[in-house]
Amino acid sequence: MRSDQYERTGLPLLTVDALRAASLTLPDVESVSVPLSAAGGGKRHVPVPEKVPYYARGCRHAPSGEGVPAVLIEALPTVCKHCLPRLEVPQHVAALWNVAARIVSAHAELERMRSSTRARTWPGYAAALAAAPRNDDSAVAELLEAGSACTGDRARLAEAWSEISAAWDGFLRDYRRAAPAADLTAAVSAACEAAVADPAMQRQASMLSRIVADADGWGRRYPLAGLAIEAWKAARSRGDGARGSLDFALVAVGEHLGGKHVRDVSLLPRPARTPYLGDCSPGAWADREFDRLWRDTVAGWVGILETEYRAPEPERSDDHQLILVASWPLTRRGDRELAYLSQYDQIGPAVPAGRRRLIGDYGMQGWEPAWSVVLAVPAFAAAHAADLASVRHGQQSIPGPVLSPGSDGAAEHALRMLRTRYPYLPGDAEADGARARPTRTVIRARAERRPVHGNVIRLRPSTGHVADGSREQAWSWCEGRTAWIPDDTTGSAPAIAVLNDILDQIHRPSVLVEVETGPRPATTRHRLAGDLVGLDAARNEIRFAPLGGHAALRIPLRRVIAVTGHPDQHDEDSELDPGWLVADQT
Repeated sequence: MRSDQYERTGLPLLTVDALRAASLTLPDVESVSVPLSAAGGGKRHVPVPEKVPYYARGCRHAPSGEGVPAVLIEALPTVCKHCLPRLEVPQHVAALWNVAARIVSAHAELERMRSSTRARTWPGYAAALAAAPRNDDSAVAELLEAGSACTGDRARLAEAWSEISAAWDGFLRDYRRAAPAADLTAAVSAACEAAVADPAMQRQASMLSRIVADADGWGRRYPLAGLAIEAWKAARSRGDGARGSLDFALVAVGEHLGGKHVRDVSLLPRPARTPYLGDCSPGAWADREFDRLWRDTVAGWVGILETEYRAPEPERSDDHQLILVASWPLTRRGDRELAYLSQYDQIGPAVPAGRRRLIGDYGMQGWEPAWSVVLAVPAFAAAHAADLASVRHGQQSIPGPVLSPGSDGAAEHALRMLRTRYPYLPGDAEADGARARPTRTVIRARAERRPVHGNVIRLRPSTGHVADGSREQAWSWCEGRTAWIPDDTTGSAPAIAVLNDILDQIHRPSVLVEVETGPRPATTRHRLAGDLVGLDAARNEIRFAPLGGHAALRIPLRRVIAVTGHPDQHDEDSELDPGWLVADQT
């Protein structure tokens, strides 16, 4: 079957029990069947036609023939992982299947968060906001539109998506109320940032760890100073006074050092400050001396923090300032100090900002997409973000204009700020109009890349042009040696047919798309790096996923100048690549 009738992809796992737990009943989705090998004997496989050679089957255990029909929702857990991408499921069913899987996942995650007994903190809120279903509204809308053939299931899923999104909104609202005050959080964070700059604190913490050999299996000493600072920060953020914050820090450090004994008496300070009181051994006396030492040291650290701490003052104005947060969401360990910014209103869309390292408990675990957003924040939050950006790498925030309550123009300011992070915004093409055509700039740029007659000398070098969808030209294009150029006449089919033939042979190729950006008539040209997800011939647009694993953007062909393969873009071990450049740059 052709790719526009069937979706050949690895579907997410979905079970009847999971649907019922989310209060979903989907007759059409639950009854769809696919051809598989006979049940029994372990994993089930997708059969292949007799003519397919052994090396092209994708799975060495795939049988030949037509197979037997099996209900997909029951058989999916038993399908071989090599055969999962080869399951042929009707496109409208696959779309609704993905929506149902998102609803089930959001329902389970909401129940997990509601049952959590952990304190409500701003880093926790930032993580919850990043997992909220509202982030997938546009993707779910497209999937529901693709699944319109199943009207009953589509209506149930649309209602269920609205309900789970509303439930998440209520949960996030309650979370914000339970989290510490934002101005207090910023004041405490500023005090901690000033205190950790004291080198004596780190030397004292290292000495305490050496005395009791407080290190992990790799010989790394435990950050006692960091523990004391985090304890003081937590106590101050919840409203404790100076004495209460000191007591909480002492308890936190004491629980960590409990049961540890002095391993190196020579490291204890001289002269000793603890008198001999008939201790049963020198080790017992050393433990008492160390107990006094670490308590005095922690009290000194808290004293430094209290000296740097400035209680927040009431806001004198209702004005808000726009700031551009360059790496969103604020869920990384280094974003903890600014996580409280997640509560403020976002102005405009979130735009792709390349990728960033995904750090887990055991180091880097891959990459995740990064976004840039514009927030409207109070003055104290803007000042705090600017101070942190000046001293910390990777926490870039760019201040924007100050807005008075009820003032207009916030959206326009936000779009100008966002365009500095990613040049193409979905609103660019939406403002073109219903019958928009390629501009003269686009037509001229396309002409410069098409083949010319032999008696014409071109001042600028041109790239080879894809003339057909043959396998040779398809791979030449994929390797970046030739370019695909749309037709200048809207609705003309030759170039679209060529790209369709290429995409039938190469799945999700990595490309550079040269595109017209910005609102007309003041447009510019940029090259965007990412993956070509698909082509919608009915709408005359391509589906393009920016570099970093972002959701696909829809770019109308009237805005596209050329598409060239870029096979090496995912091999670069860098999170500094924004995924775009000006078209005249190399």
